Amino acid sequence: MRKSPYELLKWLDSKPRIQEVRTLAKKLGVRLKRTMKKRDIIKKLRTALKERLKAEEARSSATSVLESSAGNAVREYPKQPRLPESYNKDKLVLLPVNPNWIYAYWDFSRKTRESVQKKAGNVRFVIRLHDVTYVIFNGFNAHRSFEADVDLDWGNYYFQVPNPNADYLCQLGYIENGRFVPLLASNVVRTPPISPSDKKEEIWIKISKGKRYSKTSEGMVEKPVERAVGSSQWPNVGPVVEASGGGAFIWRMVREGRSGGTL
Repeated sequence: MRKSPYELLKWLDSKPRIQEVRTLAKKLGVRLKRTMKKRDIIKKLRTALKERLKAEEARSSATSVLESSAGNAVREYPKQPRLPESYNKDKLVLLPVNPNWIYAYWDFSRKTRESVQKKAGNVRFVIRLHDVTYVIFNGFNAHRSFEADVDLDWGNYYFQVPNPNADYLCQLGYIENGRFVPLLASNVVRTPPISPSDKKEEIWIKISKGKRYSKTSEGMVEKPVERAVGSSQWPNVGPVVEASGGGAFIWRMVREGRSGGTL
């Protein structure tokens, strides 16, 4: 049975014979001189065994650190839980995507889901989007409405709308006996404009202080200079090659002497 460096150090204290000490030195690969005495051999063996003991302790410590790190990694990066399929709340939410697209998503409580399941197969489930720009919606006064058949298990739907910068509201329900029965109503959203904003207010944030402030926009830093072509203030860049309009054509003929007109 192989003994550890610690056990061999204890064995050296048991006053072994010189032949046994030399045999141990040979097994450990410790070089000895023929003329060395027993106490010198034991001293050299102790030095070699202590070095081996330190090396084993260092390896054991490194292994412990790796195992501890692996354990911490597992605890630090747990397996991500899956999102629930439903939060059991009645909810219909609209979100503007861009000037011409709106996203709707919905969820049901247990009570609403049970009532919906009873209607399944007997009614047609639809989602309606209403243009309610500048009106207080009462269910019938929308500027225009868009309707689509949906499967309630989808949980979401995209609408393409014609008007940017408009207010929209959504209803989710079913049609029974030719009558629309709403189940959920959404928030009102406004699609963004399709042109640059006409606001002249700039919003700034001072990062060092975390304060937000606004100021009137100064416009372009280098403003272009507008002058009429042919005016005395415009630099002479040579003859005009291209011209548009009948007046410009007559003016060019007069300058070239091909017209009987006078200046």
